[in-house]
Amino acid sequence: MRLNGQNLAACVATAVKVRPDLAGKLVVCALNIARIKTQSVTGRLSLDTINQIIKSAIAAAPWVASAIVTAAIESEPYARESIVAAAISAAPDQESEIRVALASSSSMSILPRLVAFNPSETGPSGSVNSPEQPPSGP
Repeated sequence: MRLNGQNLAACVATAVKVRPDLAGKLVVCALNIARIKTQSVTGRLSLDTINQIIKSAIAAAPWVASAIVTAAIESEPYARESIVAAAISAAPDQESEIRVALASSSSMSILPRLVAFNPSETGPSGSVNSPEQPPSGP
């Protein structure tokens, strides 16, 4: 939490090198820490801060660039274009995978609007008989 700027980016890079399987989560944590440090009125990070974190993480493990991009876009959707540009500049040989991650994150963003996760939202109204809550009454 005490880190900022280049020190935060260096720690992200080290963490991603050690645990590339957690790269997306590590980037989101770094973005959240940066947000806490800036105490922005809008709650948004500067694009420079986001780019610095993305570039550091991807430079540490370019083969997980798509996971980093996906997680960063989910965390900071307003910075989508900047995240993609930073990722491609850090790992130009991973551009096709980054573009695929961008396309999949775009399609996932509309999923909650298309799918009802609560059956009561789409099913008939009335009492529900389930094994977890047996019907009450005589």
